[in-house]
Amino acid sequence: MRNLARALESQGKWAEAETLHREAFASWRKRLGNDDAQTLWECDGLYHALVSQRKYDAAEQLLAGVLTPAFVNQPGCSNILAHRLDLMGRQGRWKEAAADAALILKYQPTDHYRYHILAGLLAITRNRADFEQLCQRILPMFTNTSNPYIAERVADDCLLLPKSGADLKQVDKLADMAVTCAADEPYFQTCKALSQYRLGQFPEASQWAEKSRKTSQVFAHAKGCAVLAMAQWQLGQKDVARATLAEGNTLAPDTSHTNGAVDLGDSWVAWLFARITLDEAGQLIQPDAVIEAK
Repeated sequence: MRNLARALESQGKWAEAETLHREAFASWRKRLGNDDAQTLWECDGLYHALVSQRKYDAAEQLLAGVLTPAFVNQPGCSNILAHRLDLMGRQGRWKEAAADAALILKYQPTDHYRYHILAGLLAITRNRADFEQLCQRILPMFTNTSNPYIAERVADDCLLLPKSGADLKQVDKLADMAVTCAADEPYFQTCKALSQYRLGQFPEASQWAEKSRKTSQVFAHAKGCAVLAMAQWQLGQKDVARATLAEGNTLAPDTSHTNGAVDLGDSWVAWLFARITLDEAGQLIQPDAVIEAK
């Protein structure tokens, strides 16, 4: 059943795959219990089948049945808990997602990407105290990393909000290491741009942000627009800054005043970081419009 479900998934036949995963999940659950490895494997498959069809309510119900209070207190819940975090993030349910992200870190305290997600969630929920504590915690942990992706994410976390409490020169070294390893990577470029902006180097911030606007990666482009707009504003280029900000807002639209359900999809973390920076740019350039929208 599992192999057939995978074959159906490869063909995009998610409804048929869902049926098989659901049958296998029920069978393993009955035979071996709620938190057995085989049961959890099928829960994983069923979750992906449901999410691929945008059946978010059904996916949430599935996870609620598995993530019992007893199971949540066990490290083995991490993978399923990460699914619930992803589900909350897709729907813009930030406080619930932040709670799950913090709990996952309890079980995976050395995973840089878990900190990366939590940093964005703390920023969007305006939890400044915990955000600053996280930045001061992760910078010493990952300062000596040789992985450019880890360097970029840690730097990005510490730069996400102004005055994070992190040493900006150390953060800039991480941003510089990342962009030196892969100068054409747009997310590395936006990270370096934001680092230069935080250091008050507005011409340099503009140059790096301009590079990221050439990418087809929508949210990297959007974040680049946010940093560029702020740098342009600081350089006295007011009209250009407004146009650049408008471009970024088009690429990563604000969902805070949207009627109906939010569906940010697979790239919700990238949207989150772009949106937070666009909101900062909006506060600088169009503060009255931002207050009205909120």
